[in-house]
Amino acid sequence: MNPTGCKGRACGICVRVCPEEVLRFGNEVVVGYGITARAAKAAVRRARELGLRVSLLRPRTLWPSPATVLCALARRVRAFVVAELNFGQWSREVERLVGRYAEVLTCAQADGTPLDSDTLLECILKVARAPSAGVTSRRTP
Repeated sequence: MNPTGCKGRACGICVRVCPEEVLRFGNEVVVGYGITARAAKAAVRRARELGLRVSLLRPRTLWPSPATVLCALARRVRAFVVAELNFGQWSREVERLVGRYAEVLTCAQADGTPLDSDTLLECILKVARAPSAGVTSRRTP
């Protein structure tokens, strides 16, 4: 078992891939759960095609929160983009856990339609192209 608590490629409890697998690809991590994970996966794939170093973290459960994994990643990545279909409730939990180490950008949609990969790609481009001037938290409408 490694220091982050991951038991290998599949963590089993909280995430689909271990933190080391996520870090192979990115300075920014897109966090997507449930149906938003599909849009997040497509947006990450398109961002990589544009030459950006972006990874996807897909928690299996939101509670208990994958705090160990998020905190381990926060010290080694520049920013998190949290994709969700509500008013940003889970994004606030991510911000509470990692906000002092990395930027947290919320890409939330609460109009009853699924979040599409184009909207999420815009959020990824915002955070990837932003100058790294310290840790801030931003919400997008």
